[in-house]
Amino acid sequence: MLNWIVNAGGLGIVVAWLLVAVSFLILRYSEPEMDRPYKAPAGWAVGLLGLALTAFFVYLYLPGGQSALLWPYEWAIVLLWCLLGIILYSVSEGYSEEHATMAAKKVEQLKDD
Repeated sequence: MLNWIVNAGGLGIVVAWLLVAVSFLILRYSEPEMDRPYKAPAGWAVGLLGLALTAFFVYLYLPGGQSALLWPYEWAIVLLWCLLGIILYSVSEGYSEEHATMAAKKVEQLKDD
């Protein structure tokens, strides 16, 4: 049972890294002059390489791949995590905006003091 959770979690980690690579490329394109603490040399090449590698790792988890998740157990865990994420996102949609407004007001109060 623990093995199923670890394997399904591995797919989640790889998908998270895929999103990091996509975000890296989007920021490089949309905000090229953004002030960064560290700017990777050959940024586009690094981003595209990261995107290609993580896409390949996701491919390995698909049925028929070397690290393929076991059907139906591990895929059921992935599906449940996705459903839980969608539910939590839909429940918290207005919550984050409300708290961001409150935080901005508190920052302004601190600046005024």
